Amino acid sequence: MKRLYLAVLILAGLLAGSLLSAGWVGELTDSCRTRLFEAQALAERGEWAQARAVTQEVAQAWEDREFALYALMHHDEVDEIVLSLETVREYLEAEEAGRYAAANAALMEQLRLLAEMERPSLENVL
Repeated sequence: MKRLYLAVLILAGLLAGSLLSAGWVGELTDSCRTRLFEAQALAERGEWAQARAVTQEVAQAWEDREFALYALMHHDEVDEIVLSLETVREYLEAEEAGRYAAANAALMEQLRLLAEMERPSLENVL
């Protein structure tokens, strides 16, 4: 009977950890997407310096959490976000409105999909 309780306790711990991880990733990606949307609005108004600053804040927030993200997720997904952030920053630096808007939209979608992938759902379990 002790083995059964131990197994149930371990499973409950794993489930709780998964749910906490999914919530944390969801909050991080939602925050990043919101800030990137703000940067997009700034760039559309021609406020490139402010858009760069906001995007840099997003990149820094992501980089500050990279260790945990690498521990929780596939490295490829984390690396894709890093590369996309760098692409967005390059277009911001060059003030290429069209390419920046497309790269920023793609980055926001990547973040949305990453959070969706971490959410507990039947689709993700199967």
